[in-house]
Amino acid sequence: MAHRASVRSAQCDPYNTPVVPPSSPRILNTVLTAHEGLHLLYGWQAILKGLLESDREVSLVTGPHNELFDPLWQSANDEGTASTFRAHGLSLTATPTAQRALVLAGRAAQSGHGAVALVANDHLDESVRTLHELTKQPLPGGASLVILLEDDPTSETPLLPRRTASQIGLACLEPRNLNDLREQVDNALRLSRATARPIGMVIHRSLLLSAQTMHCYPNREQAPVDALLVRSRRPRISETRDLLRMARRLELNATRSLPSPGERVPIGCITIGPATGVLNHLTHDLNLIGRIPILMLGLLHPLDEAAISRFLQRCRRVIVLEPRPGEVEETIQRLAAPARQHGQPSASIWGRWIPEDSEEQVRTLMPDHGPLHPSVLARELLHLLHMIRPTIDVAGRLAPNPPQLEHPPAPRGALFGASAALDELRKLATEVDQWLHESSPYEEREVPPTSLAIDGIVPAQHQPRLVFVEFWTSIEMIRFGLAAIRHAARTEAPWVFLVADFQSPDRMSLERMIRGAVPSDHTDRIHIAIGNLSERTDLRELLQKAALDDRLTVLLVRDGSPPRWDPDELDRELAEIDRFGFQPNQILTWPVEQACAFDLRPNQLTVDSEESRQPPTPVRTEVSIERTSRQSRGPLRLRVQPMLEQIEVVRTRPPAWQWRSPDSPRPQIPSPVHRTQSHWRAHLAGFRGRFPGLAGMVLTDAGREMGYDVQCVGEPTVIGPGRRAWMQLLFTRIPKAERTIPHFTPTIPYGEADLLLVLDGVEGLRAVDPDASLRVANPQQTATVANVGHFSGESETAPTLGEQEHIAQSLAAVTHAERQSLHNYSAACRLWFQTDRVTDLALLGAAYQHGFIPVTLEAIERAVRRAEERGFGRAQEAFAFGRQLAIEERLLARRREESDPDLDHLARRLVLTLKRSRWRGASIASELDSLLHKSLQAMPGLMETNSGRDAMKIFLMAAYRCLEWGGMRYAENYVDLITTLYRADRANAGRALTRHAILPLAETMLIHDPIYLATMATSPEQRRRLRERVNVKPGRGDLIERRYLTRVELTTFRRRFRADVRTSDWPARIARGLWHITPSLWRGSRRERELREYTMELVRRAGYESEQRYEHWRDVFRRLHHHAVEQRLRDMAIAELRMLSNHEVSFGVPKDSPSEVTVQTAKPVTKATESSR
Repeated sequence: MAHRASVRSAQCDPYNTPVVPPSSPRILNTVLTAHEGLHLLYGWQAILKGLLESDREVSLVTGPHNELFDPLWQSANDEGTASTFRAHGLSLTATPTAQRALVLAGRAAQSGHGAVALVANDHLDESVRTLHELTKQPLPGGASLVILLEDDPTSETPLLPRRTASQIGLACLEPRNLNDLREQVDNALRLSRATARPIGMVIHRSLLLSAQTMHCYPNREQAPVDALLVRSRRPRISETRDLLRMARRLELNATRSLPSPGERVPIGCITIGPATGVLNHLTHDLNLIGRIPILMLGLLHPLDEAAISRFLQRCRRVIVLEPRPGEVEETIQRLAAPARQHGQPSASIWGRWIPEDSEEQVRTLMPDHGPLHPSVLARELLHLLHMIRPTIDVAGRLAPNPPQLEHPPAPRGALFGASAALDELRKLATEVDQWLHESSPYEEREVPPTSLAIDGIVPAQHQPRLVFVEFWTSIEMIRFGLAAIRHAARTEAPWVFLVADFQSPDRMSLERMIRGAVPSDHTDRIHIAIGNLSERTDLRELLQKAALDDRLTVLLVRDGSPPRWDPDELDRELAEIDRFGFQPNQILTWPVEQACAFDLRPNQLTVDSEESRQPPTPVRTEVSIERTSRQSRGPLRLRVQPMLEQIEVVRTRPPAWQWRSPDSPRPQIPSPVHRTQSHWRAHLAGFRGRFPGLAGMVLTDAGREMGYDVQCVGEPTVIGPGRRAWMQLLFTRIPKAERTIPHFTPTIPYGEADLLLVLDGVEGLRAVDPDASLRVANPQQTATVANVGHFSGESETAPTLGEQEHIAQSLAAVTHAERQSLHNYSAACRLWFQTDRVTDLALLGAAYQHGFIPVTLEAIERAVRRAEERGFGRAQEAFAFGRQLAIEERLLARRREESDPDLDHLARRLVLTLKRSRWRGASIASELDSLLHKSLQAMPGLMETNSGRDAMKIFLMAAYRCLEWGGMRYAENYVDLITTLYRADRANAGRALTRHAILPLAETMLIHDPIYLATMATSPEQRRRLRERVNVKPGRGDLIERRYLTRVELTTFRRRFRADVRTSDWPARIARGLWHITPSLWRGSRRERELREYTMELVRRAGYESEQRYEHWRDVFRRLHHHAVEQRLRDMAIAELRMLSNHEVSFGVPKDSPSEVTVQTAKPVTKATESSR
């Protein structure tokens, strides 16, 4: 009976990337319906393919939502795949928990059907009882039940799937690789039907996060005639209820190189699961094939005592290699004990501990990941391998240890997800506890002094009233937290439950579940509130109110917009950018003070601005009332000032930057560097989306186009918005005369990577860190193409400029000196594509053009084209851009000459801007034109050098802004001071006095009062700079909208009423017009006015004393210039400036530092600068 394929989940492509539309139906359906040939299958595809190829019908596959299982449920969204499932009578159902999946699968099996249930390692603890009940119930004739148990070493649950299966009596298999997984699915169904009992299968996490090239066979139900002709029935095996006899007939336990009876060899190995492939890799690589007897256990429970005893009798020592050392070893030790008691020869058994010498006196501990990494296993078994073959030089073939990193990278996975959000909530609770001790309004609230018992821990010194605070994730709350809610509701003590409501499949019903858990007679004891982690101030206020409430408060904390904590929300947020290849709706927020900053960029400009580091700040209206100190009591005081500026750009077409030019060189087809190698390995440090990532998907497709045997493995831990940790890839040439696939594991041995492709710089450091488990690079072999820049939206995780240099130096030290390309690729992509999401494909294009990828141009271009068809916009353009970057590094930055005018043109533009921006501005524009041209003629020496021309551009802009600040007389005053100083300057010193005095004098004369901030924020110059920065082209349909956060502050009667109002630019325009009626002596704080006067006096003194003390004044203004560039000059006290001018302190700027500082960063508004105004 056919069952309609069903699934309850979001859409996802066959490469486990739910942030893009479903992939091509033709591609997914081709893999699952393939009836011959070699195909690349991922872990979840191997499970489905095994079910479709099996002669035993399965009607139901069910399991919980899980990052590794979700692609399996979502595959039925494709109509072609769903039709294949219907033809096979297969139904897919996702459940909230694994326990529910076991119940459904058990009912289907008891109804006489075949069923498969998937149990995630995190759900094992809650599923043990149901598993135990299923093992006690015999199945009806013809039914089969297979339970797939995920083995995740990173899981926090204390239960281990192999040990749990043994304790509850569940017969259990374990596959060695993906090809074996596909075959073991059919074997498990056979065993279950023959023995009328459930069969378990442990699947290591690394198998579900891998892909392998394997031979495909026809499915059970095949429509094409050629598939019917190819399909042949598998050998008939007579079925019996004896499980061990059936296992022997199916050859689940296999031996290799077993000694003859009576012969005993020094070393033998028993392997379990993925450890088999690692040992095979080691024996093939060291030419030890046939030298080491191997027993490969496929049936873990019950163990075949006869096969194990026979193996132990023919070896002196046996090493048990298993994914979790010590689990199965203990059972084998118990099986060998009777033989030793009866004096029979039996090998000594090792696993968790490794024998060090022949006397077996000294032992070393096997690392937890040792059996799954070939390099670790080779180092642990080094002395034993020499015992097997004394002439082999194993130590000489091991890669040397890389140099230690000066600054080792931090562990991954601590900045995203629910656990990271709970850490942030704990910090917030600590702040609230401090607030309760220092400034809580107990008298107004009529609440006794209070302390917080964070995580239920009562502090040693606490107040009379205690509030217990607990922290939960949404998954924990659904599973275990409802009982805690009922308990807290029945007590009289105040409680606060903080729930990180992330990654919850039942998010909308979580509030109802919590309310339903409270007893009906205590419904008045609970209060549920919803907070936002992005709005930390509001969240703190909610927690403060909860701390002063006597009820049970449940605070559901969710991620904000844009998201910063929830990986799934981050993926969904970036899905639109991935689909279009650009950001259709771009929001940037920065302080209004940034409009007053001078453009000090050098001749090369990259779009690596400070706002690309920071997540957008919410611009919304807020009102607050605060008490002021007694010293601030006084008359009524009103203050209006723009604080933040936010622009929103809406695009319907990609940005119009043209990185291709007619005179650019055309990339030639490269010659692959590794073309003569039999295998090629690549490590991707960071990838976009979920496993295998976009770049990994392109590489695997291109490798299959070339006919390589392709394998890959990955680690999907979140390391940034939309980015995962790493992926490793192996291409192996398949000899034409052979149909067998070579025995190599996709895990890269130490120092054997041919290509290191670094998307995330910090993850690149983890790949070469000698103290970590990867260590993939080798200076004699590894080529590297690395992005050392940061990504937009990063703040705490973004590397600084110094850290970027450290990343580049560290990668350069451990990779091939002539095969390196270390640049800020993300900044180049932001410049030309207005998004850095395409950085991975740009890196891929650059690596191909350098000859580091052994595929043809046609193969990789077809793979990129298929990626674009799957929903990744502008993939082909980004790949071509990367190829062009490899031969034309000027694209890494846009030359300033493309947007910067010369001095005469800049002067004309300023005059024209003034003429058009003011009513009857022709006359004052004429005066400005005369003033600027006279200044240019009066200082010709500054135009002789690049640094002098850059200083003159600042001078022209400063003169124009002085006019905007205080009128023509104010501008003339500035110009007179600079030209007078120029006349006293020395030509042989490069006019150093004048060059270094232009910016400090402008910074102090242009006081950042509210009128000047409003003037610059609404100026035509700022509008032009914004259009250039975000590349807005109205002719292409681009729209730009500007908003402001204006602060209105009223102080009176010891109260400060503050309103942050979200407005358009009309308040700023009104404030701009006030400069005509506001005396200049009233503008700015007293300190700022004194700073202006003192700087002007310094310029005058420097002109008077230049003949006698030229070096002194040059050094003084060089330091002032440095402080002005770093945006510290306006915050200096007069005493500091006096000491600086008297040359008593140096403020940390050495004399031999560069005279020109050409990097400008925007400085946000701080409390210090705000109060100084």
